[in-house]
Amino acid sequence: MEPARTLEPGWRHALRLWWSFSWRWPLYALIPLVPIALTVAVIKPPPEVANRLAFWVTWPITIWAQVAALKRLLKLDYGGFSVRAVERDVPR
Repeated sequence: MEPARTLEPGWRHALRLWWSFSWRWPLYALIPLVPIALTVAVIKPPPEVANRLAFWVTWPITIWAQVAALKRLLKLDYGGFSVRAVERDVPR
């Protein structure tokens, strides 16, 4: 296996990463949100409770889904390039 080269990010790289992220995070969010939404629809809480629940449940799930999608991007091969986290020896 040849050593990795650092590439200058171009539009092709940016668009492939954007598309990969853009469809993954909503899908990841839907997995837990659909059962929660169905449960709330069956229980039918008062509107103020439903609104609070929607806010306090949706935001953490959205953040988790976006971070999970970004974590997945770091593991993917994009056919010619991949994204890697590289530790630097830079003083803090």
